[in-house]
This record gives sequence, C-alpha cells and structure tokens, in this order.
Amino acid sequence: MKFVTSSYTGNFQIFNKLFFDDKSIVNQLKFDLDKLSLLLNERASFSPRYHLPSLVSSGEYSLPVLAQGIRPELEKNVSTIQESVVSGKFLSSVSLCSPGEIVIGEKLARALKVDLGEKIVLLAQSADGNLGNELFRVQGLYSTGSTNFDKGYVFIAEECAKQLGVVQYPHEIVISVKNAEQEDQIFQDIKKK
Repeated sequence: MKFVTSSYTGNFQIFNKLFFDDKSIVNQLKFDLDKLSLLLNERASFSPRYHLPSLVSSGEYSLPVLAQGIRPELEKNVSTIQESVVSGKFLSSVSLCSPGEIVIGEKLARALKVDLGEKIVLLAQSADGNLGNELFRVQGLYSTGSTNFDKGYVFIAEECAKQLGVVQYPHEIVISVKNAEQEDQIFQDIKKK
C-alpha cells in the first residue's frame, strides 16, 4: 500500500469531474499540456495517463485489468513504477503498437502463465462504443509489493492507449511537486486555469 500512496499517485491529480464520478472513458480531460508545463515552470513534474478498463488474455487465461497509457519519459518523474521492474525492461520512449510493448506485474504474469517476450491481447471497450483489441509483447515484469496493484495494472505507451481506446485526451494528469512547500501555491495556480 505504501507504494501506491507514495510512489504512484503523485502529490495530486487532475481529472475531468465526469470521469472522476463515473470512470467512463468518454470523459476525457481536455487540458493543454503545453500551458501546464509553462505554468509549472520546473516547480513540479506531470504525466498524462489514459485509463482503459480492459481484459488481458494469454489465450488460455483472461483477467480484468486497468491499462495505463503513459509517456515513459514523463512518468519516470512522477512515479517509481519504472524502478519496480524486476525482469526485462520498462517501456521505451518510442513504442510501436501491434505488437506494442506492455509491462505487467509478476503476479499477473503468473496468473496468465506468460513470461517476457510472450504475446498477450488487451481487449477494451473504446470511446466510440466498439470493442478494441491490440496485441502486445511482454516487455517487463514489475513488483511493487501490492498484490492488488501488481495483478490489476498494466502499462502501455500513450499512443497505443489512444489507438485501443479511440481517445484523444488523457483521463488523468498526475503532478509531483519538487518542493513540498510550494504544493499549495501550485495547486491554486492550476485551479485558476
């Protein structure tokens, strides 16, 4: 649990209120990331995340997961998920889709009976109402110490999430403040926008 609260959620998150209330992927966050970067002005780091409730399948076994579409180069500044990779490697900054790279928890890999380099399929309802599916190759296995997190979250590149979910904007922006004394001021600055 310590991992999730101190190493994954950042200091605060920005959501579309409708998404926060019902978790429907159609409720995306239309937030100008360039303006956010200027506003934060090196006082904090941010990372957009795309949330896709999905079914992951190895062919023989299937389990529900939350696929997190991320930008690896930004995510490393707000969470320690990359440091939790115990086998293989984390997503590369440029990841092609089909087959795309995917990083899954060790516990999920055991439940699906898959290992590094093997292919799995993500199925997700897309924002246009259709069922999307993409093939991914297991790039890395992580372990955070939280069974629920490790079995319930998978990480894919932002572009693959956008393609799979037929979404244009993220569902969440995670912000990690560099100086805790500036947290309230940064929060107020963002709230004004």
